[in-house]
Amino acid sequence: MTGGFTMIKLITVREIQARVKTKAFVVSTAIMLLIAIGGSIVLSFVVDRDEDAPPLVSVVSSGLSTQQRDAITAVGTQIGSPIHIVEVPAAETKARVDHGSADAAIVVTDGAVSVYSESDLSSQVQAAIRSGLTGAQVQTALADARIDPAAVAAASEVTVERASDSADREKYERIAIAMIGLILLTYTIMQAGPAVSTGVIEEKSSRIVEILLATVRPGQLMAGKIAGIGIVNLLQLVLFAVAGVITATALGLLSLPTVALSTAAVAVVGFILGYLFFAALFAAAGSLVSRVEDSAATVTPITMFAFISIYSGLFVVLEPESALAPYLTWIPPFSVSTVPIRIALGDLSMVDAIGPTAVMTVATVGVILVAARVYRHSVLYSGAKLSWAKALRGR
Repeated sequence: MTGGFTMIKLITVREIQARVKTKAFVVSTAIMLLIAIGGSIVLSFVVDRDEDAPPLVSVVSSGLSTQQRDAITAVGTQIGSPIHIVEVPAAETKARVDHGSADAAIVVTDGAVSVYSESDLSSQVQAAIRSGLTGAQVQTALADARIDPAAVAAASEVTVERASDSADREKYERIAIAMIGLILLTYTIMQAGPAVSTGVIEEKSSRIVEILLATVRPGQLMAGKIAGIGIVNLLQLVLFAVAGVITATALGLLSLPTVALSTAAVAVVGFILGYLFFAALFAAAGSLVSRVEDSAATVTPITMFAFISIYSGLFVVLEPESALAPYLTWIPPFSVSTVPIRIALGDLSMVDAIGPTAVMTVATVGVILVAARVYRHSVLYSGAKLSWAKALRGR
């Protein structure tokens, strides 16, 4: 048993060394890092643009007390319409508005307040002026009655807690993590899957497999190739994810304490099972042909199957109330994409995910055993394309 694992380890290391030294690996890794960092930076500009601070409203006044100016400014800040007030002589107020150096003018004459502007003021600015003046009058009246305005404000203070904000943010972060997992799984299967099948075919056509099988068993060779290519792609994805998370966190796009680690954990498990499931099929598909030119007939159906199974997760995002979603949760390999998404949406708990994950694990083991049998019976075969049925029967 120890010797078997040792041979798998040697083949795995061989695959890793052969691939990380290639120019394609270096270039693709650099591109992925640029996408992760550059994408986060671009997204931060988009988010900042969507959440720009409201414009500062410039107001000149004449006759306002300090208390009134402070009250208007405070109300404007609270309702999201900041106001800056400058006291000027009455004769200059309208002129400044006409010249464009101020948005509005507030003039108090014999206790009457008038507001002047060239264009209609927003409802928020108007509300801030009215509420500020009213609040200042109330505070003056309370002071005249020897009642502490601060005590009245403290007694009447109402605290509004928006619990849904944090809940919504965490939900969106869970969905983002699940979707990122789907994207990475798609990339891995589309990159590593064909790499596995192509590697198998190239070894067959060059007769290298005959030399390798003189010292290792077919199952060990297949396992080492799948593990080596998987680790290389996983290394790229880890670099991509770390760069993206660090950049997004530094830019304030992601708050790690609120990220649902349960979703991430399930996504990682689904990622591993999904890769092993399809990589085994790709390895078996590659062993059925002797030339890369003939691989389309065996590899394309698996590629399409992988696309459909991964798309099921996107389908659940778009149609969370679909009656099909609960069934997809239990059907391998669709469960690798639907389970993390349904957990992110709050439709599935961690306990509920144990069953589908166990079924997917059993299905993955079964597919690996079937693929290993096909690989063992056809990896030394050269000639016309073998069918799956013949490979399973041993021709």
